[in-house]
Amino acid sequence: MQRIDIMANDLRTWLELHCLTPAAVSTVLNDLTPEGRAAQTPSNATTLSAKDAWALAMEALTKKFPGNAQSIERAAHAIELECVAEGEDVQQPFTLDRSPDKAPLVSIRYSVSAADILAVAHEFGHAVQLTLGGGRFIPPIQREIAAFLSELALLEYSATAHSPIAADLQAAHSADDLVYLHADATQLARALGDPGTPYSYRWNYTIARVLAAKSYDGQGADTLWNTFLGKEGITRLMATDRRKHVPHKTENYLLPAPKPDRDHPAINRYRSLGMMALLDIDYWKGESEREIGDYYAALRSHMQDKSALIAFAEDMKPIGYAIWERHPESSGDIRITRQAAPFGHHFELQKRLRSRLSEAGTVMSIHARSAREVQAAW
Repeated sequence: MQRIDIMANDLRTWLELHCLTPAAVSTVLNDLTPEGRAAQTPSNATTLSAKDAWALAMEALTKKFPGNAQSIERAAHAIELECVAEGEDVQQPFTLDRSPDKAPLVSIRYSVSAADILAVAHEFGHAVQLTLGGGRFIPPIQREIAAFLSELALLEYSATAHSPIAADLQAAHSADDLVYLHADATQLARALGDPGTPYSYRWNYTIARVLAAKSYDGQGADTLWNTFLGKEGITRLMATDRRKHVPHKTENYLLPAPKPDRDHPAINRYRSLGMMALLDIDYWKGESEREIGDYYAALRSHMQDKSALIAFAEDMKPIGYAIWERHPESSGDIRITRQAAPFGHHFELQKRLRSRLSEAGTVMSIHARSAREVQAAW
């Protein structure tokens, strides 16, 4: 996120600022695939310091843009990186534009996780764009495009180098897709009905996420560099190659579930445990990495108190599962503690979950890697 003066105060001025129309924005939203990405769980098993993560982000971006490597390196060394101690009251990472004559300040709470490394790359993109922009005003969507391009460069660089954290970085990025391409997209879609809707910075994320992915895959090096610098207009980026944003999906290799055995309920429970374990195995460093006794006891407890749900596709293949717990002081309030959808059906899982918990009171979801760990589930 970038902290600089915002020249928009409602939907109308936000659209005008980016030369957009409600119809153009609706087109992007309608092209989003409903499934989203698999919400895979990062292991957070990394020992990189914040400075190492900053250096890694620099290496990734210079690898992507070798012709501009010197400019990127100069900017990286000039930018001030501020790491806030764990436990301090900080909402989200941010990049502060301090003036054309003073390098930007990047502030981040770093707790040595894959999500934090990705956040460093995000803010690195913001700060480099600001440094090389020479004081030129860049609209918010173009700012976020640069940040997302920096993330994508990190993902590509780590995967190509067979880095041990590559899978966890991808998992963190996939988890973010569920926010940017679903929660934020829903908020933006609702706002489109009223030009006077008060401005929210989160409107920028969905459009930027989609355009960054499309540009990264489809543009040549010179055009992509201009896109990173914010020199390519939003309308031009949206007009070229209007393909749907298709998140990565993995083929579901699991076998269809047999029909429930009405005469042997214990067999049904063991089958359910097996299906949940198979779904977890496809998560990088997932729950199935725990001690088998602890893993079995936890799932068995959820099955006993009917706080578990397995979602199936039409062919009866399991596509995901969720578990939840009731608030100790209010039985009507629920916290969803885990959602596993390794084959890309997270939103279908949420749909089934929402139907199952329709009579519950407040339903919250736990997102351990987010700045807001406890969030409204829908």
